[in-house]
Amino acid sequence: MKPKISHLYLLARERTLFANERTMLAHVRTAFASFLFGIAIIKLFEQFALSLYLGSAAIIAGLIFLVFGLVYYPIRNRRIRKY
Repeated sequence: MKPKISHLYLLARERTLFANERTMLAHVRTAFASFLFGIAIIKLFEQFALSLYLGSAAIIAGLIFLVFGLVYYPIRNRRIRKY
């Protein structure tokens, strides 16, 4: 007996929601790694002026990843649920 199409649709939607959640968690993980990398550059190479700029750039990139992941997660979630 074939499963109903509605069940297949619900399963596909759940898989898409889980994929969206994994994407958001990947953004948070990348942001955290970028923060740590920026702080490590600043602390390990304090004697070089360039390290402050490179470390700050890594920290700012981490903030961008964090904001991007946390802002777009609910937007995509609403779109998936509406479809």
